[in-house]
Amino acid sequence: MSLKSGSVYLILSIFFLYLNLTPIVRDLHGLVSFFTNPLAFFYTQTYSKSLETLNLLNNVQQVQVQNKQLKEEITKLKGDLAFYKKLYDEKTFIDKQKDYYGFDKIIYADIIGRDFNGDFNTFLINKGLKHSVNEKDNLAYNGYAVGYVKKADPFRSLALSIESPGLKVPAVTLSNETTGVFNCSKTVCFVQNILQDKPLKEGDIFVTSGIAGVFKKSLILGTVQSIEQTPEELFKKAVLKREVNLKTLNKVVLLKYE
Repeated sequence: MSLKSGSVYLILSIFFLYLNLTPIVRDLHGLVSFFTNPLAFFYTQTYSKSLETLNLLNNVQQVQVQNKQLKEEITKLKGDLAFYKKLYDEKTFIDKQKDYYGFDKIIYADIIGRDFNGDFNTFLINKGLKHSVNEKDNLAYNGYAVGYVKKADPFRSLALSIESPGLKVPAVTLSNETTGVFNCSKTVCFVQNILQDKPLKEGDIFVTSGIAGVFKKSLILGTVQSIEQTPEELFKKAVLKREVNLKTLNKVVLLKYE
C-alpha cells in the first residue's frame, strides 16, 4: 500500500470514528455537566426544551393560519361556484323559454312571495310598472300558463295563480276540436263542460283558447290523464296532468296579453 493511500485510509477511519463517537461524546459531556454544574445543566436543558416547545407552537400556529386561509379560500370558491351556477341556471332558463315563445323581448321575473296558507292562489314577483309590467300580463313557465298579473306596483306585482279554485279559463285541445272550461280544486286540475260527442282521449293536450280576455292563446294547461263521463250526462270531464309545480316554482316569464 502506498503512503498516499495509507493517509487517505487513516483520514477516513478517523472521520468515521468521529461520527460514531460524536453522540457518545455529546452524552458524556451532558453527564459531566450534570455532575459538575447541575444548575447550569438544568437551565441548559430547560432552555433547549423551551426552544423546542416554542418551535412546536410556532409550527402549530402557522398550520392554524394556513388552515384558516384554506377555509376562507374554500368559502370564496363555494360562493363563486354558487354565483356561476346561478348564472348558468338563469341562462339555461332564458334559452329554454325563448325556445317556447320564439322571441327575445320577454320579461323574466323571480317569485318572491307566496300565500301564507300555502295554497299558492296568489304570489308576488319582483317586477312591476318600472319594468313594463302591467295588469293582465300573463305568467308562464316552459310553455305552461302559470297565472296573470292582478295588480302592478312600481317594483313588484301581485299575480293570481291559474290553479286558484275560483278561476275558470276557456280551454281547447291542440286540434281545436274539443273545448271546455279549465278549473282546479286544491288537489287536481281538470277541464269540464266538454260535450259528450266531442273527440277526446288520454294524452290530448289542452291549451288556453284566448277568448276570455285574460289569457293569451295556446298556453299549455295540461295533458289529459283520465276522462270521467256518464252516458246519460250531457258533458264529460277530463282530469289533467300539469308538468309544472307552482308550489316550488321560483321563476316565471311575463307575456303581454294581446
